[in-house]
Amino acid sequence: MFKLGWLRSFGPAGTAAATAITFLTTNWPLTMSAILGVVAAIWSSALSFFQFPAVQVGVGVFLAALWTTIGILHLIDRTRPRLVRQIPDYRYGLTFEGILPNTDLKNEDMWLSFVLQIRNFSQAPIRYEVEQFDFRIATRALPKPTKKLVGYLARGGGKQISPSQFKKDEVREYFDKRVKGTAEIVVAYGHPEEKPVRRLIIKAEITLHLPPDGNGQMGFGADILEENDAT
Repeated sequence: MFKLGWLRSFGPAGTAAATAITFLTTNWPLTMSAILGVVAAIWSSALSFFQFPAVQVGVGVFLAALWTTIGILHLIDRTRPRLVRQIPDYRYGLTFEGILPNTDLKNEDMWLSFVLQIRNFSQAPIRYEVEQFDFRIATRALPKPTKKLVGYLARGGGKQISPSQFKKDEVREYFDKRVKGTAEIVVAYGHPEEKPVRRLIIKAEITLHLPPDGNGQMGFGADILEENDAT
């Protein structure tokens, strides 16, 4: 046998060369004969062991008892009713149906509002929570909601949401004018009894034309900039 340690000192190339020389100079007939002899001995011992009647009887009794028990338990289990609970898929289940402006001419403290329309198209009822409802008209921002808005929607059910309103005096300077604004809405939703698993995100550019003195027909447009349903 060659001493190949010096060859391995030449780095990866030397190691590869030493490995190849070792492989080529190995006495394979002797090695394979030894391996086959060991395998034959193990096989013969195992075969002799399982030829004993006591071993065969023990294995047979064990298998018979095992499969008989499994069969009996299976038959008993089939007589019991099973309650199968389907896991609903909430992906893209909450649908955005639009934004509508609304004016209450008799209530100057809640004069102008914007209504978000949503509908549940998922496979099961949902619980929703409005996390963000940000409307801005020119330099005016819609007041933040005073409380968390949470609700429930049956499968196929729809709802209109309007968490807060502009006072009439807050937008009076925009009467008889065409103004631009933005809307950012985030609604989290999911299983009625668990934490939300999805979020409907809406971003839009708003165009608003208020009539003179607040009386008359209002012009409104909402161009969707982003609509996303994410985890």
